[in-house]
Amino acid sequence: MHKLYLGLDIGSYSIKGVVIDNKNNIIVSHTQNIELNMMESFHKLLSYIKVNLDLNNNYIANYTITGSGKNIIKNIFTTGLVKNEIDCTKEGVLCIDPNTEAIIEISNSDSKLLTIKEGKLNNYKISNACDLCNGYFLESLSKKLNISIEEMGHLASLSQRNINLKNNCNILLEDEIIKKISRGYDKKDIFSSLFNIIVKDYIEYFKGIKEINNNIIFVGGLSKCNYLITEFTKVLNKNIMVDKNSSYVTALGAAIYAKNNKKQVSFDFNTKNTAMKTKIEVCNKCPVNCEIVSMYIGDELVDSFGYNCEKGKINIGKSNYDKSKVS
Repeated sequence: MHKLYLGLDIGSYSIKGVVIDNKNNIIVSHTQNIELNMMESFHKLLSYIKVNLDLNNNYIANYTITGSGKNIIKNIFTTGLVKNEIDCTKEGVLCIDPNTEAIIEISNSDSKLLTIKEGKLNNYKISNACDLCNGYFLESLSKKLNISIEEMGHLASLSQRNINLKNNCNILLEDEIIKKISRGYDKKDIFSSLFNIIVKDYIEYFKGIKEINNNIIFVGGLSKCNYLITEFTKVLNKNIMVDKNSSYVTALGAAIYAKNNKKQVSFDFNTKNTAMKTKIEVCNKCPVNCEIVSMYIGDELVDSFGYNCEKGKINIGKSNYDKSKVS
């Protein structure tokens, strides 16, 4: 039997899994969008991995859980490692290119810049979700317009001019874009202007990116949008690398941590779907009015998400459990 290692990246909007061998070769990788029930989505991911592994000749010798939703899954799979996503992203990227100096990531929940020096994390900065147009903003817009982000990028590449998009707030910007399309503005110009805003806002927020000379890699789901990478390359006047596994680097890094952990643990693909309760509240501490979702296993608060800033954050362990409001 051959040992394999599993990395699980539990995000707010999707769950990613990567299985590697002892040489860091990816055997299976998969993304499962989170649907109405996170645990059901998680078990769909496990089912996919199980079906695509030869478990007659291989077994999972260790696993690592990371991502913003790791607190939920670690309550079910208690024997594996739990690592923060910054370290896992760095580890996954260095596996792809050991000479990497900077990592650009625009994810569904935030944007990040990580800098690396001599193979070690030098510095990092994470945006607030309200600060920049993030992946969730683009995904939400693409669903409302019934057009993929990749197709938005393709149309943007055909644009001959930019138009003025005034709003800095993501919610108001989406509304402005939809109104302009309904009034006959060319989608090509709107999408070109939008991607231009995303790139310029990122560079303005993460000023340190200008100091990096070479070896920059773009990771995360938006790495599949060629036009966005082209815009970063043009505005920064630097070569931006994208790897075929750029969207899986955090899960890959988690799998590498699992491989390097000397302790061998058991992993059961047939773990029962744990009952989970949710409580939804509206935060009224700013005009955005975020819907905050708190998740409970039994009476224990295991995670909360949906807030766009620290004002709406609910600390794990600080339970305000009210059975009358939990479904």
